[in-house]
Amino acid sequence: MAPPNNVRQKLDSAPPNHVLHKLDGDLAFRIADHAESGHPADRATVLVHVVGDLATVEAAGLWTEWTIGPISRGTVAYGDLEALAALPDVERIEVPRRSRKLLHENVPEMRGDRAREVPPGFSGKGVVVGVVDPDMVDIFHHTFRKPDDTTRFLAYFDQTVHHQFVVTGPVTGGTFTVTFIGPAASGAGRVAETTDPISIPTTAAAFQAALEKLNGINPGDIAVTGGPLPGTPLAVDFIGRYDPAVFDGGRLVLLLEQVTLIPGHDPAQTMVKTSGRAFTADELNAVLAQKNDKFVSLHPAEHATHVLGIAAGNGSQAGTTPDGACCRRAGYYVGVAPDADLVMVRTTGFIDDLARGARFVLEQPWLPAGAPHQPAVVNISNGSELSAHDGTDAVEKAIDALVEAAAGRAVVVAAGNDGQLFADNLPAERLPKTGGAIHSTKDVPAHGTQAFHFTIRGQDLEPDLFEIWYPGPGSINISFTAPGNAPSTPVPPKSGAVRLSYAGHTLRVLSTIGEPQNGRNRITATIVPPDGQPIAPGTWTLRLIETAGTTTTAHCWISSTEGDPHPRWVRADQEQSVTVNAPANAKNVITVGAYNIADGQLADFSARGPTLDNRMKPDLAAPGVGVVSAKSVVRPGWLTCDCCADFYLPELGTSTAAPFVAGTVALMFQANPALTFGQVRDILHATARKPSPDPGVPDNTWGYGKLDAEQAVRRSLPAALADTPVTVSASARASTFLPPAEKLEALRQRVEASATGRLLLALVSEHVDEVRRLVNTDRHSLIAWHRMHGPAILRSALTTFADEVPIPADHGDRPIDDGLGRLLDALANAGSPALRRAIQDHRPLLLAVPGARLTDLDLLEVH
Repeated sequence: MAPPNNVRQKLDSAPPNHVLHKLDGDLAFRIADHAESGHPADRATVLVHVVGDLATVEAAGLWTEWTIGPISRGTVAYGDLEALAALPDVERIEVPRRSRKLLHENVPEMRGDRAREVPPGFSGKGVVVGVVDPDMVDIFHHTFRKPDDTTRFLAYFDQTVHHQFVVTGPVTGGTFTVTFIGPAASGAGRVAETTDPISIPTTAAAFQAALEKLNGINPGDIAVTGGPLPGTPLAVDFIGRYDPAVFDGGRLVLLLEQVTLIPGHDPAQTMVKTSGRAFTADELNAVLAQKNDKFVSLHPAEHATHVLGIAAGNGSQAGTTPDGACCRRAGYYVGVAPDADLVMVRTTGFIDDLARGARFVLEQPWLPAGAPHQPAVVNISNGSELSAHDGTDAVEKAIDALVEAAAGRAVVVAAGNDGQLFADNLPAERLPKTGGAIHSTKDVPAHGTQAFHFTIRGQDLEPDLFEIWYPGPGSINISFTAPGNAPSTPVPPKSGAVRLSYAGHTLRVLSTIGEPQNGRNRITATIVPPDGQPIAPGTWTLRLIETAGTTTTAHCWISSTEGDPHPRWVRADQEQSVTVNAPANAKNVITVGAYNIADGQLADFSARGPTLDNRMKPDLAAPGVGVVSAKSVVRPGWLTCDCCADFYLPELGTSTAAPFVAGTVALMFQANPALTFGQVRDILHATARKPSPDPGVPDNTWGYGKLDAEQAVRRSLPAALADTPVTVSASARASTFLPPAEKLEALRQRVEASATGRLLLALVSEHVDEVRRLVNTDRHSLIAWHRMHGPAILRSALTTFADEVPIPADHGDRPIDDGLGRLLDALANAGSPALRRAIQDHRPLLLAVPGARLTDLDLLEVH
């Protein structure tokens, strides 16, 4: 056996432990590496979870690009990162991570055609369907065009083009540098080049000259406009050989690096680089009118075009069948919501841009000021396997904030394709390039060792990243064993950012206790290959050693890198559960798995739940195998017939399942634009069909079952939400809106003053989510609620109860307690055992509330 070849090095330049637990592993090592060779003014792009005052965080050095909910993206000087992380206003700092991509027979299978026929007929008209994806949609495809040949897109936002450099605050001078990462040269990797320092003030001509000195940018490759900086932003657009109409601009990167602003020390002074251009419908129609198939956001990747075609293609493009056997005329490959309005957001490929893209679709900045928003559904068919898997990642919190408590908004996310298990002897050519066999979980015995084995195949040239999450109070050390070598030196928690030279490789480990986002412990470990060589192939071992005397369950995930073979756990260590990707673990998204309509069974690759905090995922499943939809094509000039080219192709994956649900949600919003996200999700749950054989849904494989678009639309109709019209009398019309938050808080405090009030609040807290779900989805509960005019009575009670106005004892000529009794009966019949017990135990108290004043609660006895 070869010697261990261990050299352990704690990076003295890494941040101290009291801030390390706020940084992700990649950022901690970047800080350490930068301290050895960089300049303190160099800037890092970060995502910051702000739990306090954003102004305080910005004053400490964050230059904000955008903020969604509690998450802000921006840049910070490496020299300021430690102080920024030490702020109590900052919970966590991450670096953006890359995301990865995850009809005709399928639409009838999920009853999309019947959903469109529900009276008076629904097609998505008036609803926005938005796709957020690293690929681009082919705007020339006729399935995305109206009968008059104009576009169906309201807006098209490409985040990869039009790079803007903006200075704010009282800046009079300074310098900055820009790094350009261009396409890879033949037989070589991509090269990063950095400009010489550029002085502020600067003009467009001076900025362009500085960029054209780089080897990868020739005269005529860029156009710089605007300026002079700092007063006016500068913008860089790629042209010439990098013209986005012929070259994928997503492969070009401009980074703002070392920045020094004069006079400095003023929080109002910032310099940020943003990217993106939003094209209007008029601009897109002008492109279509040129009839040359040239657009600055077009390349032949299929993913986004295929996804949008499923959700909302109108089928007006004819084309051959995928097997070439025959030609299908227009109207054959029709998506779920063929008359929906369309929005496309092309991202840079970083996962945080999914939230930025979702915000664009939902907030609809293309509308004139004051114009009403359309109901909108966002489809996200990509994500990342490296996350906390509990909904606490930055992108998930940002998306949650966009959807929470808003009517007419929903986000649908593909669960991911990491559910498949693979045999150890499977030939490499039969393995997918990415995905599957990336999760393993085992119990690490108290004061014991647990081994996890993984296989590295040949030509693994990129670093391999592992992420381990485990709960306290356990404490775990980590080591690796390469084929034919002794184990590496174990690294304990709170050792800082550690680098090990091992068996010709470099191991990088950061192990933290009590992550701020969720209180769990995390280890990130990376195997870095030798210079110019692949990682040693064969079976490696990852060992976890428990040292605190507590048996501890550890979950281990392997990062899946597109374009480079990634490790997979050996078959005995593979685990299908907890494989749902971020952002599909978010709380306010609809997560979709995939099944095969040929046999009705769940697809092997479909990711499984639960989340790490034990929430059920996915929500439901939709067709995801052999789904035929639109294909990105550049129509050749010689083409004289539609059936001479392939305008459609089959694909598989949860990426293709999610848009079936997104299209269904568009039909639901057309039927009832006032639906909230919670109502949409509850209806999809309640109307899902059970698979055969039924594994016992709802569960963490199928969710609630197979999508049933027809029943979902029927259940969404306002008539289905109230069997009889609701007529609010004057006595119950005290308010048609909820009272201010301060009044609600005063009411809560007053109710809590009595034992009976505290009991009522406890019952509401424990059962309100289930009651709301039943009122939205169970027909008997729904009818009872609306027949007793529950919404009007509830609003009246919340508004006037604190003022000692009694809750109405009757509504019209009907006693409210009669209607309340029927509602309690319906809830007990449809609810959980816990809800039934609560109704049985406290029914007399609940029936005594109608007609009561707040002071009466003090007199009611608690049993």
